Amino acid sequence: MKNKELQEIQEQFCSCYDKRKLCSYDVEFIDSDTKPLIHQQSRFWFFLSGKALLTINGTQYPVKKNAMVAIMPWDTTIISNVKESLHFIKIVYNSDFLWDSRYSDNLSNRYLSLLNPISEHPVAYLSKDESEKVLSIMNDIKNENIFIPTSHRTSLYAAFPKSSICPNHRSPNISAM
Repeated sequence: MKNKELQEIQEQFCSCYDKRKLCSYDVEFIDSDTKPLIHQQSRFWFFLSGKALLTINGTQYPVKKNAMVAIMPWDTTIISNVKESLHFIKIVYNSDFLWDSRYSDNLSNRYLSLLNPISEHPVAYLSKDESEKVLSIMNDIKNENIFIPTSHRTSLYAAFPKSSICPNHRSPNISAM
């Protein structure tokens, strides 16, 4: 049996320079279609510019400036139909560290799972104000790159709405590309 397209699996570490880091910050550029890629680590992508289609586990999403994407471990991504070169910030993080960190909403004293809303809605289109806040958080992570304060974790999660946690969901519109 011949495989027409081989999938690549990324390394499990957040940093290729220091395997002990909880997260890494990088800036990437993509100007052409990519092959399928299986991600071993969670990551956030924040698009600074560009237009393309992003396929996550078989579902297509348009990506453009101010789109925020959450990739979970073992998600497969493909970038295609690159109309304008993509320029984005990539935060790769240890999902075990973040998913084991729960927070309580003080009104009902119950724990909320943040994993499900992000997995169900991995792409969010942010307003100018939301984009500025996310960019500020990502720059803080870049400057510290050691510890992500709880307030930043909650703010990054809030970029992925449509749940009782984040009711202001803006669904992707592929035809608008």
